[in-house]
Amino acid sequence: MTDKKDSSPKKTLVNEIVALLTPALATLKTSIGEKKFDKRVKKAAKVLAQGIKPAVKKSAPAAKPATKKTIPKKAKKATATKIPVAKKAIAIKTK
Repeated sequence: MTDKKDSSPKKTLVNEIVALLTPALATLKTSIGEKKFDKRVKKAAKVLAQGIKPAVKKSAPAAKPATKKTIPKKAKKATATKIPVAKKAIAIKTK
């Protein structure tokens, strides 16, 4: 495992899984070869890491802002009454 500051938490998790699987499957490594073994272990680690969410440092929960008491608004003034307008029929001229 390498300790890189710029590596993502997901990559570090995959690398940790690879480090755990490699010694456990040493007999498989000798039977299929080192190159194929490394590729398969990396794929398996990637699949295993998909379901795991990396631990993210959580900061202290933010304090809730104090809610201001709402003052009820005064009643609205009477709305202006609508003046009825006579609708005119528009005739469509056809040629």
